[in-house]
Amino acid sequence: MKKQLTLILLLSCLCSFAQKPKDVKLINNFIRDIYFNKAEDKVIVDRHILIPSNNVLPVVESREIMDKLVDSLRSRHSLLKTSKYVITSYADFTGEKLKFNSKDEQSIYIVVINKLPEKYFYVKNKKIASFLTMQKAETAYFITLAPL
Repeated sequence: MKKQLTLILLLSCLCSFAQKPKDVKLINNFIRDIYFNKAEDKVIVDRHILIPSNNVLPVVESREIMDKLVDSLRSRHSLLKTSKYVITSYADFTGEKLKFNSKDEQSIYIVVINKLPEKYFYVKNKKIASFLTMQKAETAYFITLAPL
């Protein structure tokens, strides 16, 4: 029984570790589509953004909101246009960073430019669940279309 439990824990850790490069690639492709490939907002949302089906808003409205947020990201975060960014997991970033309310820190990634966090991402189900944050007092929150 102990061997089975140990094996299950080991496999779950390996699966989590294996997911990190895929999540980093997802975020990198998202940034490249916005700034370098200049893909249309709708294409970017379809490829990279999680649109939950159990949402309060209809899927069509959710997509329209995300289209506008992608467009806003394109115009506001010009530093991401540089190829000198690094994408790292929340846990691996040792610099000063936002403190999130989420216990699921393994799903949080940071785009770092010049050793400073520029943008935070929350990845879920192989898609970007959020790239929008807000801070209240000492705690940061991801803004999403549905509960994480």
